[in-house]
Amino acid sequence: MRTSLGKIGLFIYARMDSRRLYGKALMPFGDRTLLEHVIDRTRSIDAASCALLTSDRDVDEPLVHAALSSDLEVVRGSAENLVKRTVTAIHSLQVDRFVRVNSDSPLFEPHLVNAALERCRSEPLVSNLVDRRFPYGVAVEIVDASLYLQSAGDAAPEELEHVTKHLYRPPHNSIVMSLSQRDNFSHIRLAIDTQEDYVRVQGLFQQHADAAAPYWELLGLPAPALRWDRLPPIH
Repeated sequence: MRTSLGKIGLFIYARMDSRRLYGKALMPFGDRTLLEHVIDRTRSIDAASCALLTSDRDVDEPLVHAALSSDLEVVRGSAENLVKRTVTAIHSLQVDRFVRVNSDSPLFEPHLVNAALERCRSEPLVSNLVDRRFPYGVAVEIVDASLYLQSAGDAAPEELEHVTKHLYRPPHNSIVMSLSQRDNFSHIRLAIDTQEDYVRVQGLFQQHADAAAPYWELLGLPAPALRWDRLPPIH
């Protein structure tokens, strides 16, 4: 754990009853499940804790068992209110900052997260979702826990099912460190939302000897030339 950055937590969000691909987090992915693959990629990040954030419903019990088998902490909460679930996790794990990780993104890239943690030591929100130039499914979001707790009550009802959507509008977007890259590959889809996505993305790994390789090696792309921009308030 980098003490100068405070206590970093990795929050992996998952649910079993995805509308378009039920149970995708526990579907086979190489010699592991999709969730196990995502967890393995988080091991390269220097964090104090890694936790599964799922609902308190019976349907998500298999996810809890899988997470505990991988030595993850588990935080359970509201099925629909992800803001409330995140607040619960912050209080439970006592983190100073957290990294949002999606369980349906097997090409979640720890190199980018580590670069952001090293470069951005005090920004309340670091994100590569403002100037979208990375492939879809390669999200980077690092959020200051105090900011999140202060802003949670401002989330509109339609924003509660999203973890960070309310942070990208006034008054909480006054300081955002935006991570982007020179080339624009935002048209590439690497998240698994449908059966077609599952077959396509799994095929990338079957063709490559190193499942832990960064997405640009799997796709034959150049390594990203990173750009950093502190954004002014968006009105």
